[in-house]
Amino acid sequence: MSQNCKPVAIQVQFLTGRYHATPWTEHVNNGSPEWPPTPYRLLRAIYDTWRRKRNDWPEEKVTPILQALSSTEPEYELPPYVLNQVQMYQKINDAQDLSYSKASLIVDAFVSVNPKSCATIVWRHTDPVLTPQQRRDLAELASLVNYLGRSESWVSLRLTDAFNPNCYPRAEGGAEHDSVATVACVVKASDNLSTWLKTLTSSTYDNKKRGNVGSPLIHYVDYVIQPEAQPEPAASNERTGIHLVTYTLSSKMKIPVTHTVSLSYMIHRYLMGCYRRVTGAERLSPTISGRAEDGSPLKGHRHLYILPYDSLGDGWIDHVALKSSTEFTYKELDAIYALRRLHYSGTQEPDVMLLPSIRSPEESSTLFRSITPFIPTRYFKKKYGEYQNWILQELKRELRNHGHPEPQAITYTPFYTTRGNRRYPWHAFKRTRKPGEPEKSGYGFIIAFKQPITAPIAAGYGAHFGLGQFTLYKTQA
Repeated sequence: MSQNCKPVAIQVQFLTGRYHATPWTEHVNNGSPEWPPTPYRLLRAIYDTWRRKRNDWPEEKVTPILQALSSTEPEYELPPYVLNQVQMYQKINDAQDLSYSKASLIVDAFVSVNPKSCATIVWRHTDPVLTPQQRRDLAELASLVNYLGRSESWVSLRLTDAFNPNCYPRAEGGAEHDSVATVACVVKASDNLSTWLKTLTSSTYDNKKRGNVGSPLIHYVDYVIQPEAQPEPAASNERTGIHLVTYTLSSKMKIPVTHTVSLSYMIHRYLMGCYRRVTGAERLSPTISGRAEDGSPLKGHRHLYILPYDSLGDGWIDHVALKSSTEFTYKELDAIYALRRLHYSGTQEPDVMLLPSIRSPEESSTLFRSITPFIPTRYFKKKYGEYQNWILQELKRELRNHGHPEPQAITYTPFYTTRGNRRYPWHAFKRTRKPGEPEKSGYGFIIAFKQPITAPIAAGYGAHFGLGQFTLYKTQA
């Protein structure tokens, strides 16, 4: 192994200022969060990202990277942090007792850091030494990791050349007053790489079946942290650099695509309530509410789009994209994270669960199709000429108003079609935001742009509530 090889350093930014992860030897209710982020957890995250987001990469492209990162124990540059926990009581389902007299204590332990600061994991030497191409591959995989630990631990990972370690394996020294942490490092990859990879990704259930308390690839190393300090509080009105968050819907109740605007309107009302509850602010966020501090509507469509969509193409809503041209603040992300359930059907118990995650708009295309009806914001007048030409001009005008380029070609389509060829005519969709309002005429189109643009997009009346929404066009819907 070359002693002059370039160090490998991965910088981890915790976008919400929190790191949720349970140490491998602890029960989740023990209230002891993992810190620092362990190499074992990081390697599993990189492997998972490879399999899910770059599954066309061959094994020989990735295994040398994982092998190199397992070859030595890393050092860390840690930001100031605080160990925190929240205790709550969760109701136990009991058909005989519907009160909250029976409840289970749940402990949510996490590490708080300044969201602007980063933790850096540094491998001084690796075996094998990573080539420039392997470094680029590692950088790409790291950039695609969107959480580390529990799914609410939103992160941004990147390779860096700047670091100043303050956390080392204990064998390298450390004063008595320094804080000590036990870190789950990875046993160096063996010659039998396929078995090593399989063991690296084994679940807790698989390990217990083998008679192991933890993974056989974990070896624990004591690290000294110099020093442990309190973080400076971040200004929660600072912008985060995040424009898009996605909710995954988890519910026994299915919501049809025809109810898109109703679901969006409810999420909007709940989000405003969450913002007041989480922040204690008297004034609502302009990005979430769509109104300036004086109560007037924002101009320029700079506020939140709430865009439910059907990712499976089966006619049922399964995701909701929250998109804004203005970066979310930390307060706004706290409110978005706090919204986890809806009483969609008006029942006493919540019937729709929401799981938030940060997502980058990776998909782009020149061809889009309507998935909810486009509704013009102006009324037709005879002086505008032919109605068919007028509606096309209205679509172009609205696309410009929402910041999208001029379409190259537009084709009318009368239906939203699922992958099973089930057709929903546009008049079958709910086409007003508030109950009791008269329904408006809606239309669907296939749009071709000259240059690729990223999804999702929306335009026209109710665009911020899921109407006028377009998705990437595919020949088989």
